[in-house]
Amino acid sequence: MPDARNLVGHGTTSPTPSDGLNIQAGTLDEAAAYLRGSIRADGTYEGIPEGEIAGHQWRLLELWTASRGLILPPDFGPEREGGREHDVRFDEPSATWLKYTKPNCAGYAIDVFDNTVMMLPATPLQYLDRWRAHNSIFSDSVELAGVWKTSQYSASLVVRQYGVSGVAPDWDVIEATFVNGLGLYKLDVPDHLGGYTSRAYFRGRIGVFDVRPMNCVQTESGVVVPIDVIPQFFNRSEASILHARTIKPNP
Repeated sequence: MPDARNLVGHGTTSPTPSDGLNIQAGTLDEAAAYLRGSIRADGTYEGIPEGEIAGHQWRLLELWTASRGLILPPDFGPEREGGREHDVRFDEPSATWLKYTKPNCAGYAIDVFDNTVMMLPATPLQYLDRWRAHNSIFSDSVELAGVWKTSQYSASLVVRQYGVSGVAPDWDVIEATFVNGLGLYKLDVPDHLGGYTSRAYFRGRIGVFDVRPMNCVQTESGVVVPIDVIPQFFNRSEASILHARTIKPNP
């Protein structure tokens, strides 16, 4: 696992599918670039009211995934209910998990404004960037599998992640991984941020939220692998607010 202090940019690799789904190399990066290319320099969309940006991104993403053959069949849905963000399906041949966002949702993202830290519903672009950050920070290879539709009015974003065998780690092991291993500082934010008891960590311009035992796996060798946390890169003003909230270790 890389040291967060030495990270530069984003990186991702693509798993090799074995179940016939058309997972193409670079789709996560390419989809994010496609959506970002529709944004004006001021961060808004031409002619689209601010409150409708998420819907606009959904429409763009559906067009893009359709052009790439990445619309999943209606009968290829999740097999079990997950938490507040995803439902899941395990693909035996490729030993990967397919994570389906709740219908017409794109998970959550962190909003930092005026010394307030909130977890709010994410746009599709924020969701894609979350997994790109995840790949960069944790050396994972999560990819965009596509969009799953059951009707004209119901769509889910689907990502693919290799399965990791292990158990849910204890808090002290998690703390050691993020503080000692990744060089992050614990953040002073409510432990129920997002609805569950969780922790958050930050350094520089990198924040990792929704950290809790059920979102990590400890392997037989003792390594803690984050699998469903919310990592995010922040701009300078946001980072300044978060930096003021870091809990520095006692000298």
